[in-house]
Amino acid sequence: KKAINAEVHDIVTKSVIKKGSDNPENDIAYNFVDKEGKIKKIYVSENNHAMLTKGQLAIVRHRGEFKLIPPDAAEKIEKRAPDLIYQAERGVVEDIPDEYADYEIPDDLMW
Repeated sequence: KKAINAEVHDIVTKSVIKKGSDNPENDIAYNFVDKEGKIKKIYVSENNHAMLTKGQLAIVRHRGEFKLIPPDAAEKIEKRAPDLIYQAERGVVEDIPDEYADYEIPDDLMW
């Protein structure tokens, strides 16, 4: 177990991505469900929010914090400790038919 934790730590420290922008006021909330079924919130840049939604970034719980990592690092960690990774499925957003394309979405609606 110590060896696995050390490997996960190495992967995270080598591949961690900065969550937010340089100005925290510009960051937006990204909500996700943790392994216990609770909704968690992290603040990320708009670009990272879009990438998380599309499955192009993953969230890892590392030493009590949630950090962003690329999908290849997430796959390596998931093989060792699958309970630490939170990632949207790739391509799911694009595969859903847009039945509500004719409806206007409010600017303040975020998930």
